[in-house]
Amino acid sequence: MIRYTVEQEVEAEVFPEPFARAIKILADPERLGTRNLWLATDEIPPGSSSNLHAHQNEEVYFFLSGRGCVRVDDHEIPVDPGYCAFAPIGSSHQVSNVGDSILRFVIAVAPPFARETFESSHRGPDKQPAETRSEQDQKTLKCIVEQQAEGDVFPEPHARTIKPLAAPWTLGTRNIWLATDEIQPGNSSNPHSHDDKEEVVFFLSGKGRVSIDSEEMNVGPGHCVLFPVGSVHAVINEEDSVLRFIAVVAPPLPRTKSKSGSR
Repeated sequence: MIRYTVEQEVEAEVFPEPFARAIKILADPERLGTRNLWLATDEIPPGSSSNLHAHQNEEVYFFLSGRGCVRVDDHEIPVDPGYCAFAPIGSSHQVSNVGDSILRFVIAVAPPFARETFESSHRGPDKQPAETRSEQDQKTLKCIVEQQAEGDVFPEPHARTIKPLAAPWTLGTRNIWLATDEIQPGNSSNPHSHDDKEEVVFFLSGKGRVSIDSEEMNVGPGHCVLFPVGSVHAVINEEDSVLRFIAVVAPPLPRTKSKSGSR
């Protein structure tokens, strides 16, 4: 049985002012049975922000719309659609909406939040980091912009472009690999598996199908699907427009694997 959620059908967890936001948890141990990943969408209205908080989970943001600012420890990074930012383990971090429209983004976390960790860190007043991070960790505070990132281009019949945005060799992540993927009409990813890695895909635009072992299902914008460890999976685009989605893998893919035909 394919495990999935649909963003439009998920009830949002709504936070009050001064940290007004609406988080929709799409993939976690409770909903999809994930072992390594937690994935959600977040919407922050103009003039609001998340509370300043820290936890022992690695966190990556990918921004879909609006204008914002990410604070990680003493660093602040302005963000727009296509920006991907990283909050390392133990860092004090916060996302603010500095625009005049909703700031919408995807959050990927590894290891996945326990329910009590999510509640204690995200609700209530600003919180300071639980521990001081090393100088080496401090150096990884940066972001990457999808529009400027180099893509891995694959030929037909698997014509697609993968842009790894959060990875050990881009942002210095340890637990997360996040990429955007665009599959051309009439093409697909090749069926493949990851022996020790879990993958979650979240569809942004277009329509297609996913195949997991012997099962298939149709997908479109808002679908979030789990590819369990060891499963043989593929994404198929039989429509006349590009199928665009975010892929998140934990533990992260090595660089050689993400650039090979097996991805």
